[in-house]
Amino acid sequence: FKIAVSGCPNKCVRPQIHDIGIVGVQYPLTNENCNGCGRCADICKVEAIDVRGETSYTNYNLCIGCGKCIKGCPNEGREIKENGFMMYVGGKSGREVVYGVPIGLIEREEIFKLIEGVLKVYSKYVEKPQRERLCAVMKRVGVGMFLEEVKREIKE
Repeated sequence: FKIAVSGCPNKCVRPQIHDIGIVGVQYPLTNENCNGCGRCADICKVEAIDVRGETSYTNYNLCIGCGKCIKGCPNEGREIKENGFMMYVGGKSGREVVYGVPIGLIEREEIFKLIEGVLKVYSKYVEKPQRERLCAVMKRVGVGMFLEEVKREIKE
């Protein structure tokens, strides 16, 4: 069972292809200090920022939550909209690469609960302990059903 933790969404340790992946993220929000200088757009590696007039706008469909635009703004025109950890469950590398299912943004306190819930549900359905990977169990049981059961475990 492999768990990868990445401090930023650049995913250098490839958390999306581990059984559980944890990625720290910070999503930006433009505030009244923005003067449209464009420094945030210059910094953004995924081109998620567009400057129109004297304001910058973030396309959250493209933004990966690296937070570089927040730190790089010379006018403190960007602040943290939301931050936490993006979680991936059910990834795998090797001969076959399987990308984990993104669970969404969670708080630090929820990380261990989620891991414990995944392990409990995995243990319940695994047919070949220590040989059957999490992604295979999730596929056999059904990804939606597996994750719903994890949510129920977390609530208990």
